[in-house]
Amino acid sequence: MGQILLRHWKSSSESSVSQSNDHKSNVRRKPSGWCKLAISALVPCILGIFTIVFTLQQQELSKQQQEQERWHQLDSQQQTSFGTYINDVSNYLAQQLNVHTGFDKTSLLYIRTKTLTVLRILNAERRKYVLLFLYESGLIRDFHLDLRGADLSNVQLIGPYKLDNLYLPGVFWSNAMFVDCQLTNATFDRSIMNNTHFIRSKLDSASFVEAILNYTNFRGSDIMQANFTGAHMVGANFLDAEVVQGNIFINSDLLGARFTKEQFQGQRLTTVPHKLDHARLPNGTFGPIDAKKNLVRNGDAEWNCSTEKPGASKMIYSNTILYTRDVRNISIMNMTFGDFERAKCSFAVEPKARAIQNIDLRLYSLLIDAGLAVFTASALIGCDIPGNNAYLSVLMQRPDGLAQGQRLYLSSDGIKLDDKFVMQPYRILAKRMMKYTRQVAITFGVETLRPPGSWCYFDNMTFSVRQTI
Repeated sequence: MGQILLRHWKSSSESSVSQSNDHKSNVRRKPSGWCKLAISALVPCILGIFTIVFTLQQQELSKQQQEQERWHQLDSQQQTSFGTYINDVSNYLAQQLNVHTGFDKTSLLYIRTKTLTVLRILNAERRKYVLLFLYESGLIRDFHLDLRGADLSNVQLIGPYKLDNLYLPGVFWSNAMFVDCQLTNATFDRSIMNNTHFIRSKLDSASFVEAILNYTNFRGSDIMQANFTGAHMVGANFLDAEVVQGNIFINSDLLGARFTKEQFQGQRLTTVPHKLDHARLPNGTFGPIDAKKNLVRNGDAEWNCSTEKPGASKMIYSNTILYTRDVRNISIMNMTFGDFERAKCSFAVEPKARAIQNIDLRLYSLLIDAGLAVFTASALIGCDIPGNNAYLSVLMQRPDGLAQGQRLYLSSDGIKLDDKFVMQPYRILAKRMMKYTRQVAITFGVETLRPPGSWCYFDNMTFSVRQTI
């Protein structure tokens, strides 16, 4: 019986051990199955990712090929346009010069139209060769072909090039570069040339009137007797220039511009000072302003004295005349001309008459737009009959000619008038100029109709601008 139990126990024990081993074997086999499942799922993922990457690479390659083909096509079109332009203009020039010694307005207009058209579609390198072609043909040197509005941005003239008398006013030429270029007497008036580099170039007597030259660099260049009147040169760099002498910076904006002390004073071996009237200097102050300068032309009536054509002023009414009369030799009942400092003549008008003179204030634009300009005006006015019906007025105007503010009349308020004579001083004292004023209209005359044979007189008319204190 005991043997039977022992065998039963062994059998049960062996069975239990076998089941335990089977369980462990199953447990060991389960990770292997998961790995196989993961691997089987990973393969298509890798293939999918590879397919996507390959497709994107193919698309990018195709895009690059298309862009390259497009570039080659555009380059071919530009080369064709460039060649056609050169041939057409060359043939036209040959035909014109066989008949004429120069070019008339029609010829220049034809060449201008073709040039502006081709410049719009050419790259910077080909535009450079268009400029050199026009210069060598004399069109932008001797015949002043008008290319105002042409876009020459990023064109670089890396010489040596001799470009004396180059004529390119009013062009768009930002990021220009001139290297080893001789530009004596060149004209760039009113051109936009921001961030231009003049390197080892000569700018003697060049003209940049009202040009935009902000952040321009003049490294190694000679700048002598150049005209920068009204130019914007904010941040311009002259520090490494070779010579900076005798230049005209009237009304130039030099805010933040960099000079050495010697350059700013026009010093080198000798001293040739610059003209800095009305200019905004690097430190933000303004150059000298002559507050006594009379901007009225012929305000004392001495031009063509004792004639009917004194000049400078224009009559508004077509049937009236502005005279000048030698008042020293006339005797008028009830009128004397006072003991003022005057020359021999005065303006004389018969009512009803009105004359006008426009005064250009562009050379004061920086001071005006900074809100620092004031003006004064004065005149001697009178009529040869009781009651003063004559006047002189000032009207400020914008660049487009439109009026700014109200018309201002000279007044005798605060001035003691002498009852013994009629010609009296009138004035406006220290009136602030409105921003963006670019000219004033000085008008004088008589509006009321007086008896026939009566006269009104004007003399010593002045208008001056100064900086406010």
